[in-house]
Amino acid sequence: MTRTRPAALVLSAVFIAFCAWTVKADDDVMLQGFYWDAPQGWYKTLAGEAPRLGKAGFTSIWLPPPSKGASGAVSNGYDPYDHYDLGEFDQKGSVATRWGTRQDLANLIAALKSARIVPLADVVFNHMMGADAQETSPVNGATGWTRFDYAHRAPAGAPTWRQVESRLGRAIPHAASEPYLFRKTWQDFHPSREHPDTQPPYHDAAFGTDLCQQHDWVSVGLKLWGDWLVDSVGYGGFRIDYAKGLDPGFLREWVRDGSKAGKLTVLEVWDSVEAIQGYARETGAHAFDFPLFFKLRDMANDLGGSFDMKSLDGYGFAARDPMHAVTFTANHDTARDYPVTGSKMMAYAYILALEGYPSVFYQDYEALRTEIDALISVRKRLAGGPTATLHTDAHLFIAQRGGLGRLPGLVLVLNNDPSEPRGAWVTVKKDWAGKVLKDYSGRSPSLRVEQDARVRLSAPARGYSVYGPEGF
Repeated sequence: MTRTRPAALVLSAVFIAFCAWTVKADDDVMLQGFYWDAPQGWYKTLAGEAPRLGKAGFTSIWLPPPSKGASGAVSNGYDPYDHYDLGEFDQKGSVATRWGTRQDLANLIAALKSARIVPLADVVFNHMMGADAQETSPVNGATGWTRFDYAHRAPAGAPTWRQVESRLGRAIPHAASEPYLFRKTWQDFHPSREHPDTQPPYHDAAFGTDLCQQHDWVSVGLKLWGDWLVDSVGYGGFRIDYAKGLDPGFLREWVRDGSKAGKLTVLEVWDSVEAIQGYARETGAHAFDFPLFFKLRDMANDLGGSFDMKSLDGYGFAARDPMHAVTFTANHDTARDYPVTGSKMMAYAYILALEGYPSVFYQDYEALRTEIDALISVRKRLAGGPTATLHTDAHLFIAQRGGLGRLPGLVLVLNNDPSEPRGAWVTVKKDWAGKVLKDYSGRSPSLRVEQDARVRLSAPARGYSVYGPEGF
């Protein structure tokens, strides 16, 4: 199936508390700025790298979960104990989180602002861990770790129970004894009075004690927490962990609420294209393209050349909705469990040349910085407009970006043959007739397009080329 799509135009304005700017679809490149078990004090490392990351062309950075986890300074943050402790209070054996202190985070966000990179908070509100005590739920008589008591003061800008009551339009019985929105009890988790079951996908304890987002002050509290992350901490967007464990209706409300509205929000929906598309439509948020990741992984890891390159045509969420698809070749989970061990740059060439919002994994960037920087530069200078597949066969995949405004477009050639270069005659854009095309990857020689817009494009063995008009 040859694909053609409307031009990808995004674009929303991305705002953070202290600065605002507009980003364009084909200019956007995300960096996942951490990896599993990154060194402690990681915020300081990233702050030092912010200038060069901005110069490289990254427009956003997905930062790790900022909240204190059940394992304190050892935790990677996906076991949240206290949403409002960002490395400020002595809990769970440390003041700092794995990533650093609240001041370290403030310094990092300031450095990213100076580099014009939007910081995204990795938010985890499906579940909590590390409770202070067990309780017996009157809903079903089960005993669980559901009592979360916090003795520290409220951090700057934290919402109060009075704000929650104002949003709900009613008094909360225990609010008078609570200075701000921290303590949680059995009534805030599944099984709850709102949802007395523990059934998947939204009410089961898949990763920890499962928050009931439909419990009224939990719902409002999580919305106010997101506003606090924007208004008081300075984040400019979000990555939502395990979004498929959250009711899409709640996600829709959260994404569109208060200071969070209009911010770049990316959902982790590790599922089929249809499921991902359903969440994106319901919420209006972006979503990671997991099906495309696994397809690109299969291509990159098949060093013998048996992967059928025809299967790339029209594949993944990005082929259906490129304006909401975040494409990637690795993240902190897949790098451990489903690693790309073969030709990673073929996968990066695909996501950085074609439509979607590409995300680069930090460890890959450190290892492949020169090549990835070159592809980001090509993307910003050439990539634009809809994608059309020009040729596919067992070893070759050739696709063209049609151009948009000042961006002339490009042609990506991927060759899966491990033994020799391969190419094919294709018909490119008519306004390229007679022009010289340059391979901006430096892997193939320049060549001139015939007057009928036909040209033979090629790529080296197990490699890629990215062609576009000279002079860009």
